[in-house]
Amino acid sequence: MDAKEQAGIRAGEMLLAGNYQSRTRWQLIGKEIEHLMKNDEFSQKTAIN
Repeated sequence: MDAKEQAGIRAGEMLLAGNYQSRTRWQLIGKEIEHLMKNDEFSQKTAIN
């Protein structure tokens, strides 16, 4: 649950360091984490036990 927030923190650190390429990568990682979390929630709600 904390992974998306951590990716945001890393993106901010990269921005402060002036490393824009790494910032963009961390932003994309954060978006992917969000996407995976949404898909996981959906699969848990629709799973047939």
